[in-house]
Amino acid sequence: MTTPPQGPWGPGQPGGQPGGQHGGQGGSQQPPQQGGWGQQPPGQGGGWGQPPQQPQGQPPHGRPPQQDRPQQGWGQQPGQPGQPGQQGQPGQPAGGWGQPPQQGGGAYQQQSWGQRQQQGPWHQQQGGQPGQWQPGGPGGKGPGGISKDKLPFVIGGGVVGVILIGLLVFLGVRAFSGDDTPTTQPTIEPTGTGEPTGGNPTESPTSGPANGELGNATGQAKAATEKLQGIGFACSDLFNTAQGAHRGCFKSDGRKDAEAILQFGSDGNIVAVRVQAQDSDNNNNAQVAFDQVLQAVGNDAFGADSVKKVQAAVKTGQRSEEVSTSWGDLQLSNSGESLRLSGKKSGEDSLDLPDQNFDTTQAQLTAALKAKGYVCTSSCKKEVGQYGSQRVYSYARSGEGIKDIEVSVYGEGSAVKNAMNAVVNDTFGVLKGGNAAAVKSYIQAHSDGKPYAAYVGGWKVEIDGSDSSSYKSQRISIRYESFYA
Repeated sequence: MTTPPQGPWGPGQPGGQPGGQHGGQGGSQQPPQQGGWGQQPPGQGGGWGQPPQQPQGQPPHGRPPQQDRPQQGWGQQPGQPGQPGQQGQPGQPAGGWGQPPQQGGGAYQQQSWGQRQQQGPWHQQQGGQPGQWQPGGPGGKGPGGISKDKLPFVIGGGVVGVILIGLLVFLGVRAFSGDDTPTTQPTIEPTGTGEPTGGNPTESPTSGPANGELGNATGQAKAATEKLQGIGFACSDLFNTAQGAHRGCFKSDGRKDAEAILQFGSDGNIVAVRVQAQDSDNNNNAQVAFDQVLQAVGNDAFGADSVKKVQAAVKTGQRSEEVSTSWGDLQLSNSGESLRLSGKKSGEDSLDLPDQNFDTTQAQLTAALKAKGYVCTSSCKKEVGQYGSQRVYSYARSGEGIKDIEVSVYGEGSAVKNAMNAVVNDTFGVLKGGNAAAVKSYIQAHSDGKPYAAYVGGWKVEIDGSDSSSYKSQRISIRYESFYA
């Protein structure tokens, strides 16, 4: 559950801090305990010429080997069962590059790294003392002191050794060339730093719609979305995954604003809501706008009887009140010019929002803007014309990237649009990460002076302005969304 958001209308004004509480950092994740590429466990014993059995699955690229078991080098083969009468080669270490496995005189034996094969008495010479049996027997000795009777076996063993060396070289080259395809695919980790819990989405919002778009929806969510779009709301998804979605529908007309936030599962059933409307010029108009969004969402999510309970509570006047319904408990806040209703379905949890921030820090942004002629104190400001100005304000937690940023321009007529384009370029020339390119693209596509609001690349982006006099203003707010129900 995330921290309750700030009031909807105060935050985001020039000179103040953008609203919204910010979630904590997600827990660190431990890497899986996997072996490195090309490492092979001891094979099952087989006859001469049989390669060791391959492992059933290989780990993803880049994973460290397990710490509690000995590791084997590239292309190393485990020990093979010995052939009767076959002698080991003394003076050679077991394993390693291009070396055939050492053969024992009896049953299958494993050797650890760097240990020499234990040789039996068959290979020990007794100094040629009379009466003692010498290796070589009646057949005499061949080249190198090897019994002529056993020479064919030695030659055969050498041929097999050459074959095994060739096989090892082939496997080693193939492993280094990266042709092996792991049978178990690497797990895609979320890019967000906050880890959703309790059935929450496992994907970062950056993997969702990047340009104020909608994902899939069925049932209650689909019906409510279509009704809101029918009365002029523009809808977009902060994230939309197989586990659930967070959708926002926004409508702005000068000093009048309304929004509906829906959280729903893969079946389309709405599990949490927040609906609100405000009109700073007329309280009655605020109530009318609130009632429209309440019915568009509530009739499908709560049912008609629950909607009537909320409407009755609104008529009692300006107050905060909890409204109990068969769907769940709803919290109503009514200040006259602003009304808000939030709540979640009984027995359900609202979806946590993955954390979001740019890679750029406040210090980096400030230094870059100063180099472009901005004067920076609590915000960075640059004069435009005789009375106009450009302003950049940002917020970040200590040691972290920027989480909220607001750019604004004030000036005469046509100069405002050019000044806004300039400050946007100055700001996004510094911002890195956090889908900065997608956010800039959305802003540039909605630079006609009209108000807009949408979820873009994991951020809530709001564009508004005023042209009620010869001097105009424009404001762009980019902030991490917060939600509490």
